Amino acid sequence: MPKAKPAPEGTLGLVRVMEELHRLDSNMPVMQALIFLSIAAQSSRGSPPGGQELAASIGVTESRISRNVTLLEEAGLVERRRDPLNPRAKPVFVTSEGYAFLERITALVTRH
Repeated sequence: MPKAKPAPEGTLGLVRVMEELHRLDSNMPVMQALIFLSIAAQSSRGSPPGGQELAASIGVTESRISRNVTLLEEAGLVERRRDPLNPRAKPVFVTSEGYAFLERITALVTRH
C-alpha cells in the first residue's frame, strides 16, 4: 500500500481557521468564508481586491464572487466602495465589524 503524502505546509492551520469560523458562525458557507479570508488577506497587503482579483485568486467565477460578497456585505463584514480613479471598479474592504470577527478567529486559533 502506498504511503499517504503529507499535507502541504499550512494546511492544518487553514483547517483550524475554517473550524473556528464555523464555530463563530455556523451558517457561513465554506466558499463565503474563503472569500472573506481572501479579501482580508489581500487587503492586509495594501490592495483591497475587486471581483476579478478575487475570482482569479480563488478560482471561481466573478458571479459567484459577487453573490458571496453581497452576503458578506449584508452580514456587515465587508463593503464595496467606488474607486475614484476607476469609476467601474468596486474594491471590497473589510469593515470594522469584519476586523473584529477576524480578531475573534485569530484568538480562537492561537489559543488552541
